[in-house]
Amino acid sequence: MNKPLFSVIIPVYNVEKYLSFCLDSVLGQTFSDYEVILIDDGSTDSSGRICDDYANRFPDRFRVQHKPNQGLISARRAGLKLVKGQFVCFLDSDDCWGDNTLSRLHEIIKTTDSDVVLFLFSRIDENGGAIGKAEPGWFEHSGSVEKKEIIEELLLGHLNSLCFKCCRYELFDIDTDYSNFYNIQLEEDLLQCLPVMYTANRFYYLDEPLYQYRINPTSISQNYQKE
Repeated sequence: MNKPLFSVIIPVYNVEKYLSFCLDSVLGQTFSDYEVILIDDGSTDSSGRICDDYANRFPDRFRVQHKPNQGLISARRAGLKLVKGQFVCFLDSDDCWGDNTLSRLHEIIKTTDSDVVLFLFSRIDENGGAIGKAEPGWFEHSGSVEKKEIIEELLLGHLNSLCFKCCRYELFDIDTDYSNFYNIQLEEDLLQCLPVMYTANRFYYLDEPLYQYRINPTSISQNYQKE
């Protein structure tokens, strides 16, 4: 694969219970012009071995990098340095995609030439069952969105997650050193979103839940600590 349309970055850390479901949801995509970059961030369970297994079975699809544990920002930055694709998608290793996620993103990019496509998510439980309806949309309906509106929503604390965006690769500040922020565990996406959103010019909002967010009781976002 020389230059795929999509590069999917999946940071992995101690998610042996859910990882195969995540990776199988990518393999099940109806659109096939993509690569998957797995960053094993020092897992101490079998997650690293699962990554290697998928890379060995699907060498044209998966690439793996094993690294010492430094946190989510570090893992995503490592993944960005390995990207070969034109657009980048992020998928957390305990979450999943619907089988038409990349197909829908391809349709929007092809017809609108957008720099960034934003989309919705739905919640699933530990076993993959749906929890309620999809989250409410940030805008009224699908369509192009002005940059000013995007920045306003970001400043209000919305649209932060990298997982609910597909971004043109050249927008990322690849050479910027983020090591001072590696210890941040919550709302860390905003640090990486702002440079991308500021640089981009064409935004499209897709009012469809393409991402399946798992309510995992052991995840960082589900373990609030007051201090």
